[in-house]
Amino acid sequence: MRINTGITSPKETKKLLRAGAECFYAGILSNRNRSAIGTIGINRRFSAQHNLASIDQARQIFEEVSAQGAKFFITVNSFYDNETFDQARELVENLAKNNIKSIIAADLGLLYFLNKNYPGEFEIQASTMSVIENNDTVNVLADLGVDRFVFPRHLRPEEMKSIIGHHDPSKFEVFIFGQRCFFEDGHCGFQHGSGPEYSFQLGRDLINGFFPMRSLLNMRKKYAEKYKTSPLGCNMLSDEFSCSPINILNGEQGAPETAARMKQGHRFILSCGLCALWDFREIGITSLKIPNRSEPTRIKIHQIKLVAEAVKHLKNIDSRNKYEVFCKDLYRRYLGESCNHSYCYYG
Repeated sequence: MRINTGITSPKETKKLLRAGAECFYAGILSNRNRSAIGTIGINRRFSAQHNLASIDQARQIFEEVSAQGAKFFITVNSFYDNETFDQARELVENLAKNNIKSIIAADLGLLYFLNKNYPGEFEIQASTMSVIENNDTVNVLADLGVDRFVFPRHLRPEEMKSIIGHHDPSKFEVFIFGQRCFFEDGHCGFQHGSGPEYSFQLGRDLINGFFPMRSLLNMRKKYAEKYKTSPLGCNMLSDEFSCSPINILNGEQGAPETAARMKQGHRFILSCGLCALWDFREIGITSLKIPNRSEPTRIKIHQIKLVAEAVKHLKNIDSRNKYEVFCKDLYRRYLGESCNHSYCYYG
């Protein structure tokens, strides 16, 4: 199974290759497309520290990983208004000029543009924002030139199997370790941001240049104080924590471990789908994506090594139950605590 990791600097390339990565993905946030930050950006990551700064950096990574037989995708995976579409199109044209022709995309207009102007030239992966939930969605996207598909995190392995049965399994990828949200991939903005006060304040904060997570946390707190509930879900609002949003955000009693994690910047580090590797092998999936673009290099390396060890031991264990026990022990050894169902991708 191939491990796909995010990358945010050419300095990471050798380290991530040595850790076991065989596929990479990155966004590019140049001076030209920074103006899109007031909406969603062109690759769903707002901060410069979570993106490459230029096509030159992308070309450097592309050449280095290609020499090692690895793949490199550029994320152009938002949905666009007219202004941001022009920026996405310009980025694609620059990628083509630099012979970097593997991208992750979601916007139907962009897929149509690629199919019309670069037929068969780009290797295109459908982003999780495309919400692959049925066979017809795969067929429609394939007609637009999409070659690969990543399943959203809310699908169970048996649901994936019902789709894969109509296609080549090697074309599909799953999320395996890192960030996780309890809302449906692709519909998260609709399900999260209810209420005009919340949406207006968040948009204003983004335009004024605040880092989005700070804005999200501030608005969660204000919204929770006013309405005694929260417009957002995610791991920290799981019922298993038995804690109000206000307590979690303030780090008060009720979920002290979770609050402490958030303050340390590790809110997503525990999310895991390792046990499901057994099921994914059975249905033919060969590509595993770690959603870790926002993580520092040391955490990326830690995650890659953890997934690589879980993959390596698939062939040495003769039952799913035994493999699950192994993965939970592996999880504990790498992360220093017991597996928690709240952080299970596919359980």
